[in-house]
Amino acid sequence: MLQSGQGKAARELIDARLREESEPAGVASLHQLRAISDILLNDHEAFKADTNRTLAVAPNPAPHLQAFVEMGALFNPEVALSALTRLSVVDKERARRLDEKVIGRLLQSFFQDNKIQQYEDLMLILGDVSYGGILSRDDIQIKSATILMKRGRSDQALSQARLVKSRSGLIDILTDRRFEAIWPELERSVGPRMETVAKANLVIARTDFEKDPEKIEARLTLMRSMSDLGMWADADNLGKAIGRNKDALLALDERTAWIIDLHADILAAVDRIDEAEQRRAALIETWTDDRGWIVNMAINRVGTLAGAQRYDKALALLDSEKSRLDRFSSPFAKQLLRAFRIRLLVGLGRLNEAKAIAPALIEHSGDATQATLGALLYLNRDADAERLALKWLEDPDEASSVISFLRIIDDPSSDQEKVEAELTARLRARPAIAAAFAAKARDLPPSLRRQM
Repeated sequence: MLQSGQGKAARELIDARLREESEPAGVASLHQLRAISDILLNDHEAFKADTNRTLAVAPNPAPHLQAFVEMGALFNPEVALSALTRLSVVDKERARRLDEKVIGRLLQSFFQDNKIQQYEDLMLILGDVSYGGILSRDDIQIKSATILMKRGRSDQALSQARLVKSRSGLIDILTDRRFEAIWPELERSVGPRMETVAKANLVIARTDFEKDPEKIEARLTLMRSMSDLGMWADADNLGKAIGRNKDALLALDERTAWIIDLHADILAAVDRIDEAEQRRAALIETWTDDRGWIVNMAINRVGTLAGAQRYDKALALLDSEKSRLDRFSSPFAKQLLRAFRIRLLVGLGRLNEAKAIAPALIEHSGDATQATLGALLYLNRDADAERLALKWLEDPDEASSVISFLRIIDDPSSDQEKVEAELTARLRARPAIAAAFAAKARDLPPSLRRQM
């Protein structure tokens, strides 16, 4: 009857049963069914009331709370948030396991309706239960810590920050002035060169991998943890065992194929550029229309070659793959490719050709802020780079990207890294940029940088 949409008749039947039922568990279940009939009748007030009646009598409220989160995500996000708030207290594990589609609907609903308070409250709950799903666990912890700092709850923000595992996520916190009050304690937690947290992550990653060596995600996490500690040979051994022939590469999907990309980065980090190139090239040979996501690895292949100053080969790849790159690239990726082409042409001394791309670069500047700034500096258009950087630093959606571009997090080691560090330093030297950056961020302290 409920499925048929006959909400009114269903409610009358449930009400009759409620007059007969005396067991608390039965009463709770009937009120939950009544809440479903309220949804069918589009009766928001009754839905709230029946939710409260269910929870008031339920001997074990957790399953009912989960149901109201799931129903509310579709029908009444405010009720869903209230139910999730209680669920996070009575059964954290159940809250942690909620379907990511449910959480995604709630986040989207509050964001689209500009309900900032509710969006932030939801994010704090996700951080508190260490939720992982629609967002990475680190992303949730960082967002939670940001909200807590804004609300003046620095002790709780520090607790959330200490749960962040990735080096990149910790760097974001340790360079963002919004977190300045917790920097000293967090620096002590992560240790010199951030090795304390990196070693702890390695232990966890190794344990997870040993439990299930066939799970690609566990292998990927262990490789990242090893890379953070400069354990290149160990990370290489893990990476080279995957995708050793075309059939094995074809078995990888959009989620698992990143292990090949990471392995290529590991090889490049120890200057084994030819092997890194071969690794990505073999994966790219499996590129078909239904594997369009390989465009990401193709772009990274160009980036690795550019980073090794192999400009001729990188440019040749851009030209030979132009049709597929254009077809499968997002607006962000297309701007990245424009920036790469400028960088490569300048590296080859073909400045006029590079300058010809500038109008398109400016037109699409907002599609990839960091790539745009870098390309403008290669073109010696420092004033344009300054104008855009200052504008984006005042935009909450873009400021973090510009800060990431401007800050120093490791000392440059390769020739290409030194070139790019000099370009960034040139922009940082402009007084307006220096002042704006200092107000919002800092460089990573030398004591926390990796030892190269």
